[in-house]
Amino acid sequence: MQYKKYKLAAGKTAKSILISCGARLAPFDISELRDLTAYDEMELELIGDRKTALFMIMSDTDGTFNFLLALMEYETVKRILLAQLRVTVKMAE
Repeated sequence: MQYKKYKLAAGKTAKSILISCGARLAPFDISELRDLTAYDEMELELIGDRKTALFMIMSDTDGTFNFLLALMEYETVKRILLAQLRVTVKMAE
């Protein structure tokens, strides 16, 4: 769906979109970051199904990788809400 929107963009706009995507994905040029995010060793699918403590530590002086924490927070909240939804649906059945 997003690709169709991209294809509708004019030449300069399309180039700008590609440059922006490249800049946002640039951290993944670092092999250690690719390795870190290559698979889920934290069993995120279980968050919300059992009691879980998740500690995320971020630098207060360097925000380079803060986007990883934002992704983690998003996924955590999404997983918890989906788990609650599953419970609610089961209770309604």
